[in-house]
Amino acid sequence: MFTYFRNGVHNSKPAKEYLESRNLDKDKIQVGYNSGQFHHGSRKEKHLVESCLKYGLLLDRGHVNNRTGEKAYSPFGKNCIVFALRNPQNQVVSLYFRSTIDNHKARHFYLKDRQGLYPNYPKKETKKLILTESIIDAATLQQFELQEYELLALYGTNGLTEEHTKAIEDLQELEEIIFFLNGDEAGRKATEKYSKELQQLKLPKGSGQATVKITQIEVPENEDINSLAQSHEPEIFTHLLDNRKPPFSFK
Repeated sequence: MFTYFRNGVHNSKPAKEYLESRNLDKDKIQVGYNSGQFHHGSRKEKHLVESCLKYGLLLDRGHVNNRTGEKAYSPFGKNCIVFALRNPQNQVVSLYFRSTIDNHKARHFYLKDRQGLYPNYPKKETKKLILTESIIDAATLQQFELQEYELLALYGTNGLTEEHTKAIEDLQELEEIIFFLNGDEAGRKATEKYSKELQQLKLPKGSGQATVKITQIEVPENEDINSLAQSHEPEIFTHLLDNRKPPFSFK
């Protein structure tokens, strides 16, 4: 399904306009678009519908369509751009949907029983790991090819999951965790909260150093990674990374 959604970007004016407004390049990141039409026409096969119902991509509306006489369904995540969440084998195991309609009440959607990480599980040889507050923030940084860093998106300020922490614990060469969360009160509180939580993990000590470091990017007030990409040249990220705060150390 993610391949289908990826192909949908090229045929959708709303998707391309939204990505452009967020300074996201569809040719540099893997992103899709859900127009809500994937179960119509020649694609409306029984096994596809059953699979989509199982994973939550279709919702049974509980009645019959008066026009077609067939069971009615509602597509999940309609009019959303789509990102893939991946398992340790880099297989797509779930999807994240971000509405292209500016609805402050409902903008972020995950399939039921969410699993997987974005953009993927960090490489085993990771030494410096950047944690972002959102998937779109991680996708934004992906475009700038920050060679010495791996990226891992949290699922919001309450979104450091058990799967995240297990993936971090498995990084045997890890030297530094860099929090790059939003420049607001929620982002600062989440950084403080999760830095303390990570101190409790049994983290390896990469390259023979005594401790694994935690550092923090000082993001300008009320800005985030994506908003900075919209208003600044890419060099802003090099500047912020070079001036990250002195590390907290794991005891």
